[in-house]
Amino acid sequence: MTNTSTNKTQNLNETIINIPDWVPAIAKPFVKAVKNPLDNSTSINYIWYGTTQEIIGYKGFEINMTCRNMKYTIGCTNKIENFVGVASDGIHFCLKAFHVLEFYDMSIGSNNRMCQVAIPIGSIVSFSKTKCAANQLTVINEVLDPKLSKLLDGHHFNHMLAPHAIYCKATYKNGRLHSYNFPALYSRDLTNNIADNNNNNKGMNAIWYTDGVIGRKDKCKPYRMSLSKKNPNYVDFYFHVCPWNTPLFEFDNDSYVDKIETVAKNSANFKSLYRSIMSN
Repeated sequence: MTNTSTNKTQNLNETIINIPDWVPAIAKPFVKAVKNPLDNSTSINYIWYGTTQEIIGYKGFEINMTCRNMKYTIGCTNKIENFVGVASDGIHFCLKAFHVLEFYDMSIGSNNRMCQVAIPIGSIVSFSKTKCAANQLTVINEVLDPKLSKLLDGHHFNHMLAPHAIYCKATYKNGRLHSYNFPALYSRDLTNNIADNNNNNKGMNAIWYTDGVIGRKDKCKPYRMSLSKKNPNYVDFYFHVCPWNTPLFEFDNDSYVDKIETVAKNSANFKSLYRSIMSN
């Protein structure tokens, strides 16, 4: 008898649930929805036990080809024992290269690397929307320009550049942070202990980049906006006196900031500067 349902399965309590759309089509007929066996949480893990097809993905590494203290080598397979299918407990990878940017910064000066990887047949794989985990992984090759640039262009939510951000949007061009007609990096977080009356969050940053270098070509406009840590009713706007591409300003080095203008959030000057930084 052929099972014609490819979008539903059962968890350990025999409850019928929908399999999310982000689970790959090749995996949907085989994925089990399993409650986390390591704790008493109600979170669901979507697991494929004993894969019958090779899965191709992407993985980020530090410059020495390590990730979470594990060393990897191109052409070799890494394995872990006692993997039960929980994402936090396995070897991580992403199905799309774009999602690697949520965990590894690929802009100028990062020195991070990205490789194409394969999950061998017979593996255990746990799927989530942007990050997956497996009990074994083979590194196929390193992804270099120009292929890397094409894979990484666009917009996405990025948590590595603002690790505590509740919301962070970044824009890349050729694998580097780059502003088109709005800040390349915009984040709101809960870590600054500052009340933001506009969005009920406590921290906010909007930063312009040009081809991976912090700043904008028009030095008369602010390149960064952030809530003042001294007073929640004020906002700091950062300006460069020198052109944006002066070497001192590379790699987001705030120690070379030329000018900071602090304005009240309800002032006309704030509204003008806000419009200036949020668009060309």
